[in-house]
Amino acid sequence: MQPIPSTIEGALPLVAISTVEIRALGQATTALQDRLGHLLEALQTGSGCTAYSLARSTSCPRAWILTGYWSALAPMRAHFELPCLKELFALTRERLADRLRFATFELSLPPPEERPGR
Repeated sequence: MQPIPSTIEGALPLVAISTVEIRALGQATTALQDRLGHLLEALQTGSGCTAYSLARSTSCPRAWILTGYWSALAPMRAHFELPCLKELFALTRERLADRLRFATFELSLPPPEERPGR
């Protein structure tokens, strides 16, 4: 297993990672993937996140994992209130997804003298 990077190239050190696993209901995988792509675009422009990624789960072919990499906790906490995140819950109401699983991981930072650029 590869270690999680503590920085994203050209960005401040990471302090947190947020994830949501979204599992397609039945044969809705293509429609779900399209909707998640649009959600990813909206999040990348207005969330304060250092970077977002969307990847197909390797353990479940019907699932995607949306990951946000954060250099500050306050913007991460605030992004949970963004109107575009309501789209995730709409996916379940519209029967495109049958499971949303959220997780947040706060990373411990190295001592200041060991941080890049110091």
